[in-house]
Amino acid sequence: SLVLPIVFAFLTSVAPSQIKVFDGKVVEHGLKDVDVVLFVDYGKPITERRFFVYDLRAKRVLYSDYVGHARKSGVNVPHTFSNTVGSHMSALGRYRIGESYRSKTFGTSVRLHGLEKGNSRALKRAIVAHDVQGGIVVTNSRFDDLYSKGCFTFFRENYDRILSFMTPGRILIAYQ
Repeated sequence: SLVLPIVFAFLTSVAPSQIKVFDGKVVEHGLKDVDVVLFVDYGKPITERRFFVYDLRAKRVLYSDYVGHARKSGVNVPHTFSNTVGSHMSALGRYRIGESYRSKTFGTSVRLHGLEKGNSRALKRAIVAHDVQGGIVVTNSRFDDLYSKGCFTFFRENYDRILSFMTPGRILIAYQ
């Protein structure tokens, strides 16, 4: 059917200006020999797709989705970030995807290694990627489920697809 490719293209299409931002971040972070980079654009509100899987060679987004941030970093758009243990805030910067493991609370989770001054305590802070299974619903809004204590959280129905891109060694860049 022609509908599926068109829907998929709609979900993964981004403005040319967004591609320029991704290319700029790749240069800024010195990523030369990588094929795919994961991006989180914290300049966008939680109600918009702001997790992107970017193919550097083809210069296109392979996948995009919603991703949460820490409630203490701000409500709709995060505005305050921290690398302090116990801050319960999101942290910006470059992360290396680590191994996946089974969390008692969230099921399959992925460890993230902070590679910069602003996120170097990611492992100590237990900043990981996980779905919102077991999350606390604060209001009736679906997006409230995405708020975390600093982790990158994803809706459960898309999480297997997201995990397929989070291979160990791959880079994730959270920016604003």
